[in-house]
Amino acid sequence: MVAGFAAVAGGLLGGRALVGAIGTSVTGPAEASTPAVRRGMAVLPPPSPPAGRVAFPLEPTSDCYVLDNFGDCRSSRLHEGIDIIDARGQAVFAVQSGVMVHRYENTGTAGFGWILRGDDGRVYRFFHLDAFTPGIEVGTRVAFGDVIGTVGSTGNDSPSNVHLHFEVRTLGSGTHWQSVPVDPLPLLEVPSGTRVGPPLRC
Repeated sequence: MVAGFAAVAGGLLGGRALVGAIGTSVTGPAEASTPAVRRGMAVLPPPSPPAGRVAFPLEPTSDCYVLDNFGDCRSSRLHEGIDIIDARGQAVFAVQSGVMVHRYENTGTAGFGWILRGDDGRVYRFFHLDAFTPGIEVGTRVAFGDVIGTVGSTGNDSPSNVHLHFEVRTLGSGTHWQSVPVDPLPLLEVPSGTRVGPPLRC
């Protein structure tokens, strides 16, 4: 399941081609119920999680590794999400149906990234992406399981530190900027066989 999208210029995920590092064209709207084919293999959306839980946000390989690093010290701030180490080009999924409310364009620490305002009242952030799915813009409504991009190492990452920075935030009555980060790991449906590291805290 390890596949580099830079080497698969015509590869499709979630019914859409990806742009960013690979620069392919739009092929139509995403439909999570129709798995796309990449190198002859289906890219399946994650199973729907139980109520109150959060689906795993990417297509894990056998080498996938979750860092339990919410709240770890980062200079003058605390780490507000967890890092999921995996192969470059792995599919990143919308973990909830909702609206894409902000897109990061590889400026600052986030690199390429998305903020998704979910229908469940939570806000989800996906940073350090390698590529975006074309046709998804700020204001686009996505469905659970839609592919929104691929795992990368953009932003303040080193090229070899390929991972997804993933945040879960409670929205309350504010905007997505006023949302409060919560530890994603206790909420996350981690796939069987995916390793989770020991807690990393200040």
